[in-house]
Amino acid sequence: TDAQSSFHTQVVGMLSALNAKKKAEARSTTHGATFEEAVGDRLIALASRAGDIVDSCGATTGVIRASRVGDFVITLPPDSVAAGANIVVEAKEAGNYTLKSTLEEADMARRNRAAAVSLFVHSARSAPQGLEPLSKYGNDVVVVWDSENESSDVVLQAGYLTAKALCVRTAQRSLKDKENFIRIDKAIEIIRKQMGGFNELKTTGETMQNGAAKMLDRVRIMHG
Repeated sequence: TDAQSSFHTQVVGMLSALNAKKKAEARSTTHGATFEEAVGDRLIALASRAGDIVDSCGATTGVIRASRVGDFVITLPPDSVAAGANIVVEAKEAGNYTLKSTLEEADMARRNRAAAVSLFVHSARSAPQGLEPLSKYGNDVVVVWDSENESSDVVLQAGYLTAKALCVRTAQRSLKDKENFIRIDKAIEIIRKQMGGFNELKTTGETMQNGAAKMLDRVRIMHG
C-alpha cells in the first residue's frame, strides 16, 4: 500500500510538472518556435514518404533583402511531374493575424523563397476566428493545425497534398527557367525598393520647388 501510494504521488507530481511546463510554454514568446518545430517534424514525416525534400530556412534571408519570411521550403523530387517546384511553408502561432494579413504574408513568403505555392499553417490555439480548417486562395493554401491532436494531422496532410497538386498545375519549369525566375524575382524586389526611393526624391523635389516658388514670390513682393 505504501509503495502504491508513493508511486501515485510521483505520477501526480510528474503530470503536474508537465502541465505547468505546457502552460509556461503557452505564455512564453518561444512557444511560436516550438510550434514551428512541430510543423517541421510533421512535414519531414510527410515528405519522406514521397521523396520530397524539406529545407528549414527560417533563420536565413531569402530573395527579399533582410527578410526571413518563410520557415520551410519543400522541393519536389526529380521524378515528380513538377520536378524542382518549391512550396514555401510558414508556421504561425500568433493571435494577431487576420485572413488578410495571412494572405499578405503568404504572398511575401512565396516571393522571398522563390516558390510557386505557399502553405500557411496556423496553430489551432491562435488561428483567426472563423477560419476553415483547410482553404485555398489562388496559389496559397491555409490550414489550421492542432499539434497536440493527432486527428488534426489529416488537415495538415490534406494541405500538403493540395499544395503539391497546385505545383503540378503551375510550376512545371526546367531548372534553367527556375533560375531565370529567381533572377527576375530579385530584379523585381530591386525595382520595388528603387521605386520607394524615387517617390521619396519626388516628394523632396516638390517640396524644394514649392519653397523656391515661395521665395521668388516673396522677392517679387519686396522688390515691388
